[in-house]
Amino acid sequence: MNRWVLLGGLALALRVLAAWWLGPGPLGPDGPGAEAAAVLGGHPYPLHPALIGLFGARPLSLVAGTLTVLGCAALGLRWGDRFWGPGLAAAAAPLLVYTSALAGGDALAMALATVGLALAASGRGLVGGFLAAASVWAKPITLPLLPLLLVTPSAGLSLVSAGATLAVGHEVLAPLLAPRAGGGLLGSWWASSGGLPPSVGQIRDLVLHAVGVLWDLPLWCGHPVIGGLAAVGVVLGGAGRGRRALALVVAMGATLAAATLLGDLLRPRYLGAASVPLTVLAGIALGRIAPAALVLALPTAALVSQVGALRATEEDLPLRPVLGWPPVAAEAEFRDIGVCGATTLRTLAEELAEELPRGSEVVVLRLRDGRQNDLLWPLQAARPDLRTTVFHAGCCLGAAPGVCAAALRFHLDLGGTLVAPLADTPCQTEQVDPGEAALLPALVPLLEPQGTRYGIRRAEGKGRKVGACEGVGGRPPR
Repeated sequence: MNRWVLLGGLALALRVLAAWWLGPGPLGPDGPGAEAAAVLGGHPYPLHPALIGLFGARPLSLVAGTLTVLGCAALGLRWGDRFWGPGLAAAAAPLLVYTSALAGGDALAMALATVGLALAASGRGLVGGFLAAASVWAKPITLPLLPLLLVTPSAGLSLVSAGATLAVGHEVLAPLLAPRAGGGLLGSWWASSGGLPPSVGQIRDLVLHAVGVLWDLPLWCGHPVIGGLAAVGVVLGGAGRGRRALALVVAMGATLAAATLLGDLLRPRYLGAASVPLTVLAGIALGRIAPAALVLALPTAALVSQVGALRATEEDLPLRPVLGWPPVAAEAEFRDIGVCGATTLRTLAEELAEELPRGSEVVVLRLRDGRQNDLLWPLQAARPDLRTTVFHAGCCLGAAPGVCAAALRFHLDLGGTLVAPLADTPCQTEQVDPGEAALLPALVPLLEPQGTRYGIRRAEGKGRKVGACEGVGGRPPR
């Protein structure tokens, strides 16, 4: 059978298994939002929701992750005349499998960049440069990979094509080129320097801090092994050592750049794109012992099984088998991609979309990291006529929590729906935003439980013309 078909089938099977281990639904840092944006529009990276509308979020990631593996194998042939080593390493590498099993834009972006680089490396500079640069329209995590176009036979044409593509879609680079401090990662990628580009005096300290962050990466990432093998692959990969050396420099620079920009906000999955050339070079180093690359499936299984086990307890899902070594900080990884009871929120969104009268207001207490949108995004996609309000302590204007809750109850009793976590939920990870921790106990008595983690308060009526935040105003009802 054709080796490309065999490799693609293996890569897809490993990604489907990882998705099964993690559990169903649009799990991922931006999965629910991108799914809703396929209907509502307005997503900052438009290519991802456009393709979700055609293929679905998780299937798109699974197929895109498989294409990344095939692209890595193609690069292995161009950089060191190796197919199976780079292909099997990419098929099993933890960061590449993990991003492929989630519903975020990472997998699509990496697939476009890797396939684009492979095409450019084979002499198709025009289309290769376009695809590599177009990957930022899915998610700009691939931006540091574009210097790899210098390794291609038609580097000039590839770079011109990529530059023209970036110029057309330059809006996606605004968080880097025109950052908005206080806007989170969607507003600025300069997280380590307070949301604005650093001064010259800050750069040294930020780089040194980034080195420390990278040094502390968990074992399951595979970077100590993959990075060491990549260096070996530069030396022992046969002809084309200069290309491989440049690829290694770009990969290490991309890794350091991501850590320098994000600092303590760096998450292992943000390094998935930077790990692509490292994985290819590591596979080249394996040479005739290419099947040894499948050892990477061990930390991959530990990652997805331990995160999946925590998610199962947080969302009442069936428990899968768990591989306990190497250890994974499952709570940190789960916080990055979901929230306790997210399945309940999506179920509530479906029910409210069917039951609420036209023009009703839905009020949701602000959750950690904006995760109330796991309810609001699918609800707005299904019912754009509904009014939605994210309620938070700032709406109270300094009033005591009990007074604020009483004012909110008065507002809702004229017509509206409130959704908020219950007290003493069986969650291991936080649900509410830290700023709302004092307000939540005052709201809980208003709620009727919907399962064990969230409650709801509904009142029929036309409701007030103003939203709940404006309607409460920090004053008790008269």
